[in-house]
Amino acid sequence: MVKSFYLAGKVLGNDAIGVLKEFSEELERRGHTNICPWWDMKDVTKPYLEHIKENAPLAVEMLRAATAAEIFALFAHPELLGASTEFGMALASSEVELDKRIYVIGAMATRQSVFYTHPRVENVISHTELRDAEWY
Repeated sequence: MVKSFYLAGKVLGNDAIGVLKEFSEELERRGHTNICPWWDMKDVTKPYLEHIKENAPLAVEMLRAATAAEIFALFAHPELLGASTEFGMALASSEVELDKRIYVIGAMATRQSVFYTHPRVENVISHTELRDAEWY
């Protein structure tokens, strides 16, 4: 069963983005669709508030994707900011989209949120555990 997915996480440089990109490519090879590979967005410009015209449409696109994705995976990190917003949108959308799957990856090893305990959230140690999911 082919699914749409969204991966959220902290931009920490090439290593962190590399894990997200590699897992995205793995899922795509299996036929799934990454509906917003945000790490490839060339127009995201920092500092964000000094470039509102460029960044605002991208923020809208990312939140729409987090909401629309059938599979949402958050790669936890103690300094999450934007990804926490995406996680919140995905979690809220799961109240309507009851088949939506939400994963938090690595939360036990980092700063945690009470929302990681929500009944619709599945906590896993590593993204490799998602290979055991029925949709994989």
